[in-house]
Amino acid sequence: MERSAHRETIEALEASENTYLTLLRGLASVLEMDDVEGLRSMAHIPKDERIKLTGLREQAVELLASRVKVLKERITRKDELLQGYERDLAKLRQAEKLAQHKTSQLDSLVDDVRSKSEEAQYLRESLHRTRDRLDQEKRLNSAVKSKKTFHLERENHSRNGWAKHHCPPEDVMGKAKASKKIIAEKMKRKNYEITTLKTELSTRERDLHGARRRLTQLENTPVSDRDPQEPPAIESH
Repeated sequence: MERSAHRETIEALEASENTYLTLLRGLASVLEMDDVEGLRSMAHIPKDERIKLTGLREQAVELLASRVKVLKERITRKDELLQGYERDLAKLRQAEKLAQHKTSQLDSLVDDVRSKSEEAQYLRESLHRTRDRLDQEKRLNSAVKSKKTFHLERENHSRNGWAKHHCPPEDVMGKAKASKKIIAEKMKRKNYEITTLKTELSTRERDLHGARRRLTQLENTPVSDRDPQEPPAIESH
C-alpha cells in the first residue's frame, strides 16, 4: 500500500515537472530564447546538481519574465501610438468632410455671384437701351415741335386765303395738343421704366456686393472653424 502511494506521488511529481518544462520550453521558443539553460529534468541526478539546476531554472524564469515584460511594454506603446494614429485619422476625415462642405459652399456662392453679376449686367444694358430710346424720343419730340411751329407760322400767314376758298380751317392747335399729350405720356412711361430699372439694378448690385462679401469671408475662414451642418448663406431673389 505504501509502495503504491509512493509510486503515485513520484508519477505526479514527474508529470508536474514534465508539464513545467514543456511550458518553459514553449515560452522560450516563442520568445526566441532557445539558449536558456536549466530546462531539463531533475530526476535521477545528484543533490548538488539539483541545487545547481534549481538556480539555472530561477535564472531562466527571470529571463523569460523580463522578456515578457519588455514585450508587454512595447505592445502598450504600440497600442498608444495606434490610438494616436486613429485619433489623427479621425481628425483628418473630419477635416476632409469640412473641406468638402466648404468647397460646396464656395461653389454655391460662386454660382450665386455669377448669376447676380449677369442679372446686374442685363439690367445695366436694359437701362442703357431705355435711356437711348428716351433720348431719341426727346430729339424726335423736339423736331416735331419745330415742325409744328413752322406750320403754325405758315397758317397764320395764309388765314386770309381760307375765306376765298370757303374751306374750314384745320384744327392745327388741337392736333398739336393731342400730339404733345401723346409724347408726354410716352415720356412719362419711359421715365417710369428708367426709374424701375434703376431701382432693380440698385437692388441687384446690393445683393451682388453681399454675395461677394460672403464669398470672401468663406474663402478666408479656416476649415477647422466651419460647422459642417451650417448651410451656405445665400439669398434667393
